[in-house]
Amino acid sequence: MLPTGAKLTDKDFINLGMANAWDDKKSFFGADHGGDAKSWPLEMDSEFMTFGWKQVVPLLTPMMPAIEAIANQLDAQTTLSGEEARAIVAQHNGG
Repeated sequence: MLPTGAKLTDKDFINLGMANAWDDKKSFFGADHGGDAKSWPLEMDSEFMTFGWKQVVPLLTPMMPAIEAIANQLDAQTTLSGEEARAIVAQHNGG
């Protein structure tokens, strides 16, 4: 985790993303294939990322304005209630 306000480098961003994806990859493949080196085989990382780009990104793309609004709100106030998040989503979905 980076300190609040720290500049996020490309390497930090990738490392944080991969660390946050660890549990998702375990669920996707049904087991932890990271081994002692805590590094997944390249083919598995590639399969996982390809699935995300082809199957998940198209589902999230229409929701990006609401996701960005929620992220901006979280950046401004650090917490967000479910009610506040639903209100932001409704605002971006015309509701």
